[in-house]
Amino acid sequence: LFPAFSRLGGDRERLRRSWLSVLLLLPCLVASIAAGMAAASGPLVAVALGPVWSPAAEPVFWLALWAALRGVGHICGTLLEGTGRLRIRGVIQTGYLLALAAALAIIRPDGAAQTARILVLVDSLCLLPLLMAAAHACGARYREAASRLALALLPAPLVGLAVHLSVTV
Repeated sequence: LFPAFSRLGGDRERLRRSWLSVLLLLPCLVASIAAGMAAASGPLVAVALGPVWSPAAEPVFWLALWAALRGVGHICGTLLEGTGRLRIRGVIQTGYLLALAAALAIIRPDGAAQTARILVLVDSLCLLPLLMAAAHACGARYREAASRLALALLPAPLVGLAVHLSVTV
């Protein structure tokens, strides 16, 4: 994505259309895979690692959701980097790291599952400014970006439900 966004940096309309297309397609795929992995986390862990590792199913569930959030953040961050907006990217990333450190220090997680839930929470909160900065960088309206992302995420719960029903039958 970086080379494409870099080349399109001077043509804001093509950059906007490209980013919105990527924001629709990539999160749809990644979130659907993540939802499936989250829904099947118990059986996945049992098959891959053995029944002794069954307590790892809950962290795998949350880390699958975190991966979907990180995917969206990566698309937005790559747009900022590709268009030379490194300062705003750095400010947002610094805010994310500070929020994560604060959450970990305040909550003091007692295991992998709680740590993974904190990652999901902090990423969810920090995704909004990143999405807004990326939309601004390419000339997209915030509502336009949010609606594309919402549409992209729509299949994920259905995939998760289908996987959950298939592994419990």
